[in-house]
Amino acid sequence: MSTASASGSFETRSVSLDDETRGVPNHADLERFTVDRRRRYSTH
Repeated sequence: MSTASASGSFETRSVSLDDETRGVPNHADLERFTVDRRRRYSTH
């Protein structure tokens, strides 16, 4: 059981690091930027 628990923690940590490396926050910003752009264009 402890092994499975450790595995889960390791996996989660790995994913988190992977996300940071991939720049997920940047992706979110990009999405927001796109939405803003769409709103601007739709207003024009």
